[in-house]
Amino acid sequence: AKDTALTFNCESDGEDNMKIMQEVISSHLERFAWREELKLQWQTASS
Repeated sequence: AKDTALTFNCESDGEDNMKIMQEVISSHLERFAWREELKLQWQTASS
């Protein structure tokens, strides 16, 4: 974590599960940081 960024490294067994994981993480972050203006960026990495 930095002053302006928080990084997560996530792995999934498929694209559908990765989308679900992103939705869960996004909804939790938005709920816990409801006073903040969040800008979420998702990036994929090739293995």
